[in-house]
Amino acid sequence: MIGALLFASLVATYAALTSDFPMIEDDGLFILGAWDLGTAHAPGYPLFILLSQPFLLLPFGTVAFQVHLLNGVLAALTCSLLYAYLLRRVDVSPIVALTASLCLAFSGLFFSQALVAEAYMLNAFLLMCLLWIPSLALSLSYRFFLAGFVTGLALTNHCLLLQSSAAEE
Repeated sequence: MIGALLFASLVATYAALTSDFPMIEDDGLFILGAWDLGTAHAPGYPLFILLSQPFLLLPFGTVAFQVHLLNGVLAALTCSLLYAYLLRRVDVSPIVALTASLCLAFSGLFFSQALVAEAYMLNAFLLMCLLWIPSLALSLSYRFFLAGFVTGLALTNHCLLLQSSAAEE
């Protein structure tokens, strides 16, 4: 119940504060890529572009607002999954889990990226999905398959993040 309320309130907050005009850095490229099903820039971000398509069907807002709303929803999903993860897997109190989720939701960098069209919120959401996979009630082989699938999705979103972190080691 609290997780759903957290999700709804975060989506409403992000939607109320996002812009209906392209903002910073690559925001305009992602909006244009979503609008014409093109590529934002190398490496193209195909998963983000495909996920933006249902949001472009919304009967309200500009194209920029609709694509920004996708990032707001992904950010809210990430924070809600973090709340549920902390409750069930880490076994903390609901107040601690809610506080941690709200701290993430309104931290400077996370909050700023939730209001623009960028690929980072999708990466954060996929990371939270990867954290959940070991706790699923599936056989070990299905969990490995699902982890590989989600990792593959993350590679289609922003493979350079994974490559740069592997190169540093």
